[in-house]
Amino acid sequence: MFGVYFLKAGNISTITLAATALLAATAILGFSNLSQDNKTEAAMFVRVLDNPTLVGDTFVAEIVVNSSVPANVFAGELTFNQEVLQIESIDYNTSVADLWAERPWYSNGEGTLIFGGGTTKDGGFVGEEVLIKVLFLSKTAGNGVISIREPRILKHDGLGTDIDLYQTKDVVLSIKENNLVKDYSSGVSYSVVKEKPSTDLNGDGKQSIADISIFMMKMIGNNPRYDFNLDGEVDLKDLNILLGAD
Repeated sequence: MFGVYFLKAGNISTITLAATALLAATAILGFSNLSQDNKTEAAMFVRVLDNPTLVGDTFVAEIVVNSSVPANVFAGELTFNQEVLQIESIDYNTSVADLWAERPWYSNGEGTLIFGGGTTKDGGFVGEEVLIKVLFLSKTAGNGVISIREPRILKHDGLGTDIDLYQTKDVVLSIKENNLVKDYSSGVSYSVVKEKPSTDLNGDGKQSIADISIFMMKMIGNNPRYDFNLDGEVDLKDLNILLGAD
């Protein structure tokens, strides 16, 4: 039996893995865009599906392992910008690992997902497969950075030998504000713009009672076309702006 040590919130916990050794790592590596050299035989990286662009988007990020030599243990820590992203759920019931010494758990407060598992398959693992699937939510605008720290892949050699890994880069997602507001009366989404909407609602080039009539039909709601003061509401304040328009 070998001791496996992971640092969690200031405490050291020991977990025993009956298959092989999982030891603490020292190198800090990232993901995607593999950079090959003559020694590397494996990689651990993140692959993002359906690249998100707006606040409120959800997307799947896969932790992928690749090895050209038989391997049987995979461990590391996924980190992410918790100000911009949050994990909604994880799926670690994939075909790669059937034994988890460190059952994957995540903290949205700390922006981390820690994992450590292995395979009991005869001959170990060779090839490229998804180890863990992570469902993210883009919660605010900004750069959503996702990284892998302390990635480890160990050889299926009975000695717990580390495999040299390809160096990879962080994933950086640029999330923008979602400026679409839905008018539930029509089912149409409108784009909120910074420029104040025109009070000439019927487009005849003048302010008249017709514009007031149009506004009164839309007064209850949040359609930005009628939000003349851009406060997010269509109310009496906007009506006063319309009545005072030249």
